[in-house]
Amino acid sequence: MIAQKHGGESYYREYRWGHTFYSDWFNESNQRDKIESLPSSELFGYPYYGLAYLREGWDEDSTFVSYRSGGSFTHHGHYDSGHITLFKGAPLLLNSSLYHGFTSENRLDYSIRTIAKNSIVIEAKDSPELDGGQRVMLPTGSAIFSISHWLENRNKGMKLSGGEIKSYQFEDDYSYINSNLTKAYHSQWLSSSSSNQQANSIERELFYDNLNDILVIRDRIDTAQTEQQAKLIYHTQHKPDVIQQTVLEGTLNNGIIQTTDNELKIHNGNGRLITKVFGDYSGIKLVGGNDYAFYVDGRNRADGVPNKVIESAAKWRFEIEVAKGVDVKEIYTVHLPS
Repeated sequence: MIAQKHGGESYYREYRWGHTFYSDWFNESNQRDKIESLPSSELFGYPYYGLAYLREGWDEDSTFVSYRSGGSFTHHGHYDSGHITLFKGAPLLLNSSLYHGFTSENRLDYSIRTIAKNSIVIEAKDSPELDGGQRVMLPTGSAIFSISHWLENRNKGMKLSGGEIKSYQFEDDYSYINSNLTKAYHSQWLSSSSSNQQANSIERELFYDNLNDILVIRDRIDTAQTEQQAKLIYHTQHKPDVIQQTVLEGTLNNGIIQTTDNELKIHNGNGRLITKVFGDYSGIKLVGGNDYAFYVDGRNRADGVPNKVIESAAKWRFEIEVAKGVDVKEIYTVHLPS
């Protein structure tokens, strides 16, 4: 399908000379059979990197989900354990990171951080992570010399361990992933944890029913203090549709909006998504627009990014605020693409 759409440009030109030696994918007579024989779900880099792909099928408009829960490897990596993307004809839940300038404010204070992903942030007193996200260890320099050096620093030294996929099961009609994100945050696992501790435990489970095209996510969060504010973050290209809206800052289409709805309708091109929220949550905020698309810690982190780059970026996110005053909080988000 990629070859049909993009022709010769579907294959990296520097390697194209050898294509006929090691691939017959361009043979149209067997292309469809090969695609349909591919699995609908697969996990790569287990147990350290932890990147899963889940598919409804291999048709052009099939739902496509990715999930990541793993450690840190290089300054090119992002602090994205628990990050989910969902495509259905177009990106519906997506990564809102940009890349413009290695040491730019947008990259260091927004794009590499958890706030730009579809994961979980938790406020913590005096935390160096201004977004409330996961521990930032390698923002500008890899400092990893070899595989053995990385393994030595997983649980000591730089403490590069992050999220972990604890178990998974992929069948023809469903996919299930159980992950623990705790080590990606400031937690009891770190000997240096003190007043900036965020979490005792953070677990995220995914169940994708590809026969009925339903994605269910269960988050179980035990914050270090019951009054800490945890949030589930989801990014969208355009503002989600809700009925009840109260402007907290800015305007309806450029600001921070509170809603009491538990159902959000998301659209992008021909893609549609309904997200429903259940469980221990207190409210939902919509954040976005020209002056709030990269909003962190009181201001929009867009300094130096050209308007042409910003135009193609995701402009909105919705933040599901986890209830306070409860030791262990459980929140379910049910995603229905169409």
